[in-house]
Amino acid sequence: MRKNQKRTMHLALIACLAATLTMNAALTARCADNANKKEECAMLPVGEGLEAVAENAVKAPIVFEKLSLSENWCEAESREYELVWDGKDFVCSLYYGRWNDDEEREECLEKRVTLGKADYEGFCEGLGKWGVRGWLGQSYSNPDVLDGEGFHLSIEIGGKKHWSGGSNSWPEGYREFDEGLQAFFK
Repeated sequence: MRKNQKRTMHLALIACLAATLTMNAALTARCADNANKKEECAMLPVGEGLEAVAENAVKAPIVFEKLSLSENWCEAESREYELVWDGKDFVCSLYYGRWNDDEEREECLEKRVTLGKADYEGFCEGLGKWGVRGWLGQSYSNPDVLDGEGFHLSIEIGGKKHWSGGSNSWPEGYREFDEGLQAFFK
């Protein structure tokens, strides 16, 4: 393993640990206020190793304001999913075609659905289950395949944008993530 890869893994592990500690502190405060919801108050077992703590943090739900996934193919056409949570409505839009700006993009709108809080929360849990947090800030590439398929993911969390992308290579869990998005439009 290269020195830069080790450094990146260590930084990711530290970030995951910090996220876990923050989540546990928030959960502890919630549990103190709400003693009747025991299933919500399960904490990480004492004595778990750092790797287990990091894994739990990576698999935790991702609460976001906006998520956008663009997939493109060598034909120069794109499919874009845009999911927006405004605190009340979960608006999911699907675009397909070719566009250069927002006006042309809107003409490529295939379908838009407005869902509720339960769908939003379920999808946030799915993001954690599929391991999306581990993709953020990562780029995936396979130089041995040149057919031009790729993706770009942008997620706004707490007002800050995070990204991931790839060309002819996808992270583990991507297929399930993509199927989760497609399910909103069936």
